[in-house]
Amino acid sequence: MPEPDPALDDEELEKKWDKIFTERSEVLKALEGARNANIIGHSLDAKVEFYLASDSPNCSLGELFRRDKREGADILIVSQGEFVTGKIPRYLSQSMAVAARQPDQRGATVITNHPDGPQVCTYDSELLNCYIVVTKAEADGQKCERCWKYDKDVKDPTMVCPRCSAVLGPGVLA
Repeated sequence: MPEPDPALDDEELEKKWDKIFTERSEVLKALEGARNANIIGHSLDAKVEFYLASDSPNCSLGELFRRDKREGADILIVSQGEFVTGKIPRYLSQSMAVAARQPDQRGATVITNHPDGPQVCTYDSELLNCYIVVTKAEADGQKCERCWKYDKDVKDPTMVCPRCSAVLGPGVLA
């Protein structure tokens, strides 16, 4: 049986990824709420937005998304994601936001309607100290035939996203 290489042991890196996966578990709760409300079928149908009150999220997921949104979405296994600071979305009424932020209500999942019609799932995350909003991602592009992620650059259902096109090589519709 091969032995682990001690030169590759990095406690800081291990702590960072432990924190990312702990934070990811909060997103999974929001995705499950959206799945239960039939907003999404599976996680790749989802667009996840994190609404924070402060400018700098004190979380590893926030750092990951700031560095590379696509990598952040890959870790969450969703089509799209982003951190938004300073304001709660217009379509979430202030009364709902206040109700969800009562001390004994942290961790609540609320289903509301977006002004354009589709439902959204909002999860009040105590761990991340933000609202996690899950919507169906297809409004932001078409589904890539290869990776099944919704992407704004996919204009036709028979196309692949630029990332998959680069992997597949020349001659592929992107």
